[in-house]
Amino acid sequence: MVFQDGDIYGDGVNVAARIEPLADPGGICISQGVFNAVRKKVEVGFEDVGLQSLKNISEPVQVYRVLLAPDAVGKLTTGRLRRPAPVWRQPAYIAAATVIVVLGGGLALRDAIVGLPSEGSRRVGAAALEQAGEVGDPRRIAILYLEDESGEGDLGYVADGLTEGLIDKLSTVSALQVVSRNGSLQFKDSDLPRDSIARALKVGTVVSGSVDHDGDGIRVDVVLSEGLSGTEFRRGSFEGSQEEILDLQSSLVTEVSELLRVWLNQEIQLRQSVGETENVAAWALVQRGERERKEGEALLRQGEMDGQIAAFHRADSLLAEAETMDPGWPRPVVMRAQVALRSAQLTAANPREATRWVETGFHHVERALTLDPRNAEALETRGILSYVMWVESLETDPSVAAGLLARAEEDLEAAADLEPTLANAWNILSVVHSQKPDLIEAKISARRALEEDAFLQGAQSILWRLYATSYDLEQFPDAVQYCDEGKRRFPDNPRFTECELWLLASRALEPDVDKAWELLEQMYAMESPETRELRYLMGRMVVGGVLARANMMDSADAVWVGSRGNPEVDPALELLGFEAVFRLQVGQEDE
Repeated sequence: MVFQDGDIYGDGVNVAARIEPLADPGGICISQGVFNAVRKKVEVGFEDVGLQSLKNISEPVQVYRVLLAPDAVGKLTTGRLRRPAPVWRQPAYIAAATVIVVLGGGLALRDAIVGLPSEGSRRVGAAALEQAGEVGDPRRIAILYLEDESGEGDLGYVADGLTEGLIDKLSTVSALQVVSRNGSLQFKDSDLPRDSIARALKVGTVVSGSVDHDGDGIRVDVVLSEGLSGTEFRRGSFEGSQEEILDLQSSLVTEVSELLRVWLNQEIQLRQSVGETENVAAWALVQRGERERKEGEALLRQGEMDGQIAAFHRADSLLAEAETMDPGWPRPVVMRAQVALRSAQLTAANPREATRWVETGFHHVERALTLDPRNAEALETRGILSYVMWVESLETDPSVAAGLLARAEEDLEAAADLEPTLANAWNILSVVHSQKPDLIEAKISARRALEEDAFLQGAQSILWRLYATSYDLEQFPDAVQYCDEGKRRFPDNPRFTECELWLLASRALEPDVDKAWELLEQMYAMESPETRELRYLMGRMVVGGVLARANMMDSADAVWVGSRGNPEVDPALELLGFEAVFRLQVGQEDE
C-alpha cells in the first residue's frame, strides 16, 4: 500500500472495495492475505469460497467467508459464494481485506530509472502504479545473478554468493516484492535484454551487475534498470579485498538499497542478520559448496549420474570444511543435511542406500538444531526427511513408521511459522496434507507455496495439486483457473492438457466432444514413450465421460469398452477404476 497525504492507495484498498459486496449482510469476507495473518489469532471459523474475479483487479483473488457462530470456531470448510444483491440494495455489509495475489494452478483422483514525476519529485504515485500494472510496478524487483567478468572464471562463487545474499536481504523488506532465487536463476548467463527478462518475471525494476578483479582486490558494479524499457537509471560501484568479502556483501546491500530509496522515494528498512558468520573463509567455502551442488543438479538434468555424485561429494567436503572454520554457524550443517536429503531422493530405488542418506541427513540436521533450535531451514529439512522415510517405506519399525507423517507435518508447520517465506516447506506440507488426506489444507498450503515463490522448482506439481484439490472439492472456477495457468506456464507438460479434458467431463465446462478428441491427441503427442499407451487409454476413458455428458451414451459405452487395456499395459487395473467412476456418474451401477 501507499500512504500519501493522509490517504491510502494501492491494491489492498482496491481489493477491499471489490470484496465488500461479496459479503452477506452483516457478514465478513476476507482475502488470502488477511486469512494468512489472522487464521490462528482469532476465535472464528472460515469457509473457503475459492478464487473470485474482481473488477479492475488483474488476477482472481482467493476469498474466505468468516464464520462467526460459536460452533464454527477453529473450523475450515469449503463452499460457494451466494452472490448477494447489488450493494445499493443491501441494508448492511462488512468486509475486510488486504491482498496477496495467489498465482496458481494443479486431480487428486490422479497424482494427484525513468522517473514517475509527481509534484517535481520521483514519487511512485498510486495512480501511476495502477496504470502501469503488475509489470510496471517499480517495487517489483528482479535481482539478476552478477556476472563473473574475471576472465578466469574464478569469481563465479563470489558473484553467486553476493547475488543470493542480496536477494535474501531485500526479500525481508515489506515495501518490496523481490523475485526469488529460483526466478532469477532461470536467467543466469542469459543473453536476453533486460526488458524481456522484466516482462517474463513481471517486474518494474531490474538489478544487474558484475564482479571482476581490481588489482589485488575485487570490484563490484551494479546497475538499476527500468523494467518496461530496459533503460538504465542508476549505477554504483565499489571495491574491496577478497579478505573483506563479507564487507563487500554488506556494501552491495547498502548500495542497492540506497539506489532503490532514491528511485522509489521510500525508505528501505533492512532486517538485521541473525546467526550469520563473520568468518570470511567459512562464507567462501559455503558459496563454493553451493556452486558445486548446483553443478550436480545441472549434470543430473543432462543424465550424467556419475558427475552428479562427484559434484555432491565435493559440495559436502567444502561444507564440512566450512564447519571447521566456524563451528558455531549452522548454515553449512543444514546444507550438508540438504545434500544428504537430495541424495536420498535420488537413490530411492535402492532402499539400503536411501536409508543411509536419510540417516546422514538426520545426523546433520540434529547438529544444526543443537546450534540453533529455531532454525527454520533445519526444521524444514527434518520434516522432509521424515516424509521421505514414510513415503518410501524406509522405516522397518512399524511403530516408528506410523508416526513419521505426523512428525513431518509438525516440523514443516514449525518451519513455516518461524519463516513464512519458506516456499518449499509449504509445498511439502501440501503433499503431506494430501496424503492424510485433507484436501482443504493441501490446497491452502499449495497456494502459500506459490504465493511465496511462483518460480519454485516444484511449481508444476504444485499447480497440478491446486487444480486437483479444486476439482475434487468441486470448486470448478478455481480448477479452470489453475489448469489454464499451468498450461500457460508449462505448455509441454501433458498433465495441463489432461486437466482441460477432465474439466470437459465435469460441470466446469460444456461437453465439447470435438475438443475432447483434439486434447487427447495433443496429450498423446506429449507423453513419453514409456507412459504413452497407458495415458492414452486413460484419456480415452475421460473422453467417454465427455460423450456421456453430451448424451451420446452408445458412443461413450463403446469408447469405455475399447479402452480397458490389458494387464501388461495396466497391471494396477487403473483403467477399470476410471471406467467404474464414469459409469457410476451416469447411473450404470450394474455395468
